[in-house]
Amino acid sequence: MRFAPPFASWHESIIPMSRRTKRPPKKSLRKSTKPTKSWAIRRSERNTISLARIGISLVDFKFGGTGFSDFFEAFFGGGRGRSAFGGFGGRQATAERGADVEADIMVTLEEALHGSTRTVSLRRAGSNKVENYQVKIPRGVHEGQRIRLAGQGEAGTRGGKSGDLFLRVRLARHPDFTVEGSDLIHEVKVAPWQAVLGTELKVPTLEGNVRLKIPPGTQGGQRFRLRERGLPGISGKRGNLYVVAQMNIPKKLTEREREIWSELAKLHSA
Repeated sequence: MRFAPPFASWHESIIPMSRRTKRPPKKSLRKSTKPTKSWAIRRSERNTISLARIGISLVDFKFGGTGFSDFFEAFFGGGRGRSAFGGFGGRQATAERGADVEADIMVTLEEALHGSTRTVSLRRAGSNKVENYQVKIPRGVHEGQRIRLAGQGEAGTRGGKSGDLFLRVRLARHPDFTVEGSDLIHEVKVAPWQAVLGTELKVPTLEGNVRLKIPPGTQGGQRFRLRERGLPGISGKRGNLYVVAQMNIPKKLTEREREIWSELAKLHSA
């Protein structure tokens, strides 16, 4: 009897090494030495624009810190200086006009009537220096009107023009007159017998004294008009002077005066 070699079937079932399926090699855990680009560089390259694409023969440029290239910033403004289009989008240092200055000037009624030229002294705020100006006061100025001195205000900046100085007219108080527009008011005291019998009084005007006739029976507060004795109006025509009668009642009477007033009282009570 012939026996097969031991483990023959097992031996025959063994696959030769040359016919076995090769496993894929394991990846090396060692990092590659090939340099890689950073995120900033890749982003910069993506933002790179070639002007040749839009028909401009210039070198490539990259966006800067403002998000625009130097080329665009130069033409459209990016806070790096003056714009090629005169400040489109960019802030420029422009000339600024100086501020106007206002001050009061006291004008007499005589100056308002005739006009005048006089020296005015002015000291600006924050300065001890006194500045003198020759001011022409025109005929017919009125309360609140402003007289302009061109270029005498605050100095301008960056080559700008100076502002103007405005002098606001304040009419000085007069001992004889009050002002109502272009009219003057003067109060005159009238004694009772003058009011009853009538009289003639001397009243002042801006051009000297004149005589005013007080008719008999004048009442207290009654006005008498002197034409064109006031101030010049806007049209140039002068206003009027109004004389107002104020009753001057005596506070002390002599014995004789008391007798006379008593007789008058009896006559009116009869």
